[in-house]
Amino acid sequence: MKNTDETQTTTEQSWRERALKAEARVDLLSKELEFLNAHLHLLKAKRFGPSSEKTNPDQLRLFEAAIAFSIVETAKENGLKPFDYIEYLLSSLPNTDLTHLDPFMPWSENLPERCRTPKKKQR
Repeated sequence: MKNTDETQTTTEQSWRERALKAEARVDLLSKELEFLNAHLHLLKAKRFGPSSEKTNPDQLRLFEAAIAFSIVETAKENGLKPFDYIEYLLSSLPNTDLTHLDPFMPWSENLPERCRTPKKKQR
C-alpha cells in the first residue's frame, strides 16, 4: 500500500509540474499576443494615419451628391425620365436580390415604360 501512495504522490507532483508549466506557457503566449496586438495597432496607425484624418462629413455629402448627379445624367443619356427612374429604383431595389442589378441599369431594356422619355414624333 505504501508503494501505491508513493506512486500517487509522484503522479500528483508530475501533474502539478505539468500544470505549472502549462500556466507559464499560457502567460508567455498571452504576453506575446498583447505585444503582437500592440504592434498591429501601430502598423495600422502608420498605414492608415491617425484618427484625426477621418473623412469630413461635408466630403461625404459631396460624394453622395456626385453619385446622385451621376445617376440623373446617366438616366438622361439613356432616354429616361430621371425622377421616374429614381422613383422606380427606390421602390424596387429594397425588395430585390442585389446580386442581379442588370435589369435596373439605365440602359436596360427591362425598365418600365413610365421611366422612358416619350420619343419625339418625326414630321
